[in-house]
Amino acid sequence: MCNDEIEAGMAADLVRRIREARAVVQADEQAQRRGCAPAHTRRVALALFAGAPALAVFPAAALALPVDPIFSAIELHKAAEVVFSATLNGQDEAYAEQHGREVTQANLDAFEAAGAEEEAAIEALLETVPLT
Repeated sequence: MCNDEIEAGMAADLVRRIREARAVVQADEQAQRRGCAPAHTRRVALALFAGAPALAVFPAAALALPVDPIFSAIELHKAAEVVFSATLNGQDEAYAEQHGREVTQANLDAFEAAGAEEEAAIEALLETVPLT
């Protein structure tokens, strides 16, 4: 396997993780629309700050500020694009032949799943209304 492709099983796992992350971001976005604090984003921020003693001086109020959902949507799209790009060579028969391997059904399935997730991520990005 070359550096620019990933195994089909790894691609499937990454797609699953991106879907889970997108669900968390969507839940936080819905909470913000209802006027509630985004619990997941705040939890992640607290965990990051807890591990950095120099940042412990920040007031707790700063962590309660709403996080712009557009940033999460951008990052999720970046991750989905990376996974999708990494599955391109796996389903390319000419590329596979040049590298002495065959395209498997798992490669094709990973490509389809990653492509669908990338499309969902770009749609979510385009539908996300920035707060800033």
